[in-house]
Amino acid sequence: MKILFYQDYLRVGGTEAHTLHLSRWVCGQGHQSVLLTNRPGGRLSSAIIDAPVAHRTLQPFQSGVNFWAPGWRSAIRDEKPDAIILMGRVANSMGNPIRSQFPEIPVIASLRTGRSIPSGYRKSLQQAGKVIANSQWAASRAESLGIDVSKVAIVYNPFLKGPVPDPETSERHRSQIRTQAGCKPDTRVILCVASFVPGKNQEGLLRTLASLPIVQPLQVWFVGEGSRMNRCRELAKTLPAQIQCIFWGHRPDVTPFYCGADLAVSASLEESLPNFLVEAQYHGLPIIAYDEAGVRECFIDGKTGLLIPRGDSRALQASLIRWLSDGLFPSTVSSDCKEFARSRFDPERQSHLWLDIVLEFASRR
Repeated sequence: MKILFYQDYLRVGGTEAHTLHLSRWVCGQGHQSVLLTNRPGGRLSSAIIDAPVAHRTLQPFQSGVNFWAPGWRSAIRDEKPDAIILMGRVANSMGNPIRSQFPEIPVIASLRTGRSIPSGYRKSLQQAGKVIANSQWAASRAESLGIDVSKVAIVYNPFLKGPVPDPETSERHRSQIRTQAGCKPDTRVILCVASFVPGKNQEGLLRTLASLPIVQPLQVWFVGEGSRMNRCRELAKTLPAQIQCIFWGHRPDVTPFYCGADLAVSASLEESLPNFLVEAQYHGLPIIAYDEAGVRECFIDGKTGLLIPRGDSRALQASLIRWLSDGLFPSTVSSDCKEFARSRFDPERQSHLWLDIVLEFASRR
């Protein structure tokens, strides 16, 4: 089977990383894969240079416009795919025009965003023969949009940062990154991996930390980049002397940071099923996070993490205080995190589920 994956742009993001993973993975299962993007380039585009995936871009130059898709009809006609998978808000908004132009090709929609749903996206979902959602929350959202629940399948995001290093390698990563960060033996480290964009709310986390009563050294590691980073740097200067923030920027390999940290924290107010929290659990990191969208499906509340009412900064602060006093999680929390993550986000199993759904839907056309 020849499967065409349609994604607007290969920016840094969970959906884009998943698109790349699936497009490569299906090739390993004996299928052909084509990745069609509107815009050329993007940070993740280098990942497909040596991959067995045929990559085709529609824009002849980098316009910066996500929705511009010149020649999409001829591109699909030339490729002659047996199925098309729409990934991301822009591609999904093109669902109905694609179905209208190519009624003989099965088109599978996806729903994995916590952001607003554009009109074209909503109409595409409503007309789709199959929708793959990445969480129970996303499936419930689909139902609220008037989508027939019998058409919706739930497949959780796979863990894409593997393999997880063995204990000896993990300890080496931990020692090296903490030495680089200037950690003392008793320094506790909070990790936050997310782009600095509206909704991720790193500013809210920093404001919560500013009023945190603390006597021991604490570091907060921010991994990511974006338009709001400089504002967060300024806020970090207002924190107590015992709290040090390190802004690491974009890092292709985040494994050392998971190994070196002690806790993953998300104060995000706009999510779906964040890969950051999936990755944290896979590496044995407990989580404290606001109850936003599918976040509660990323860990076991009260066992491998703690769910905080959305936007409740006082509850977040109280939980951080309990964590600093070692009164929040059981001693088995690291192994519990890993066991849960393997049971829900195993990449091989989740990828097989995706492919099985595509093959089954295509066979009915």
